[in-house]
Amino acid sequence: MSITIKLFPLASPVPGCGFLQVRGWEHDAGNLEFAIQRNQDDYYLQHDQHWGNAPCWFAQHFAEDTDGDSISHQVGPDIVDPLLQNSATGVFNFRLRSPDGSGEDENPMKLMEGLALSGAGSATGPGAAQTTVSLAATHAIPQPIVEPVAAQVAEVPPPPEPVVEPSPLTTASPAKSRTGLLLIISLALLAVVAAGLWFWLKQPATSEPIPAPPAPAAVTVPAPPVAAVPCSVEALSSESELNFVQGCIKQAPDSATLLNVIGLAKANKQCGVAQRLYANRAQAGNVEVAQAYAREYDPKYLQPGACFTTPDNATAVYWYETILGYQADNAEAAQRLKELKP
Repeated sequence: MSITIKLFPLASPVPGCGFLQVRGWEHDAGNLEFAIQRNQDDYYLQHDQHWGNAPCWFAQHFAEDTDGDSISHQVGPDIVDPLLQNSATGVFNFRLRSPDGSGEDENPMKLMEGLALSGAGSATGPGAAQTTVSLAATHAIPQPIVEPVAAQVAEVPPPPEPVVEPSPLTTASPAKSRTGLLLIISLALLAVVAAGLWFWLKQPATSEPIPAPPAPAAVTVPAPPVAAVPCSVEALSSESELNFVQGCIKQAPDSATLLNVIGLAKANKQCGVAQRLYANRAQAGNVEVAQAYAREYDPKYLQPGACFTTPDNATAVYWYETILGYQADNAEAAQRLKELKP
């Protein structure tokens, strides 16, 4: 019976920490050694969190769990961080042995949902960003008040009333009296005409209207940039790989939408995005996504492209086993597993 290995987050999650649970170990618990190998290049995890071509053994104490069916050991960032950083592109083989050589077993290990990198809880850690958008208050610019210009019209004093001096009573003849009366009337008419001419000449010339000053141009405040919707085509081209994957997973789209996003990522040769989305949702129990991911490595279904070029039976087997772990009656996974396993 092969062992089953799962890496869980702690009951009270701590970034960079988790516990290894091993089921099916048929030997004694206690001081054991384990090595972790990734499938993409067969390199082993080293003590300095790098990967090398030589096996590196971690000596740890495994305690038997209360159910008696498993043993476990808590691990820290030296194990969790390098696994999470490579989880989107590989499957990990876990080898466990007794120091005295009395027992040894191995099998692929599963990373469970909820694990986080050691820097995930720090606002100043890698990848953390803080953006503050500050908009200045927009004040209305007061419009200048244009006083109406009233035409200044000079007041013209009325013409002086002609003073007609009464003629002294004479004893002139009636003919002379008529001549004098006509003269007086003529003088009065001349005075009226002269007064009218004087009044007309005193009128001010009509001035041109003073144009009102032009209104000031309106000040246009540019609208703040609108953030791209998570899991959208716009976000795929503008966000970093990690930010896009985190935003997309947080939005929790349905399987069809997620597979469409993965297809767009593959078409744009953003292979890391496609692999991270595949692995995260498949490990979280999304059978449809896990099945699509298994077919990327299955020689029966593989359609070579920029992101998935050659078949990998071991990786396909891992994901078909994952499917059966969530859906034991999945006939296709069982059949493909039977044909792919040696």
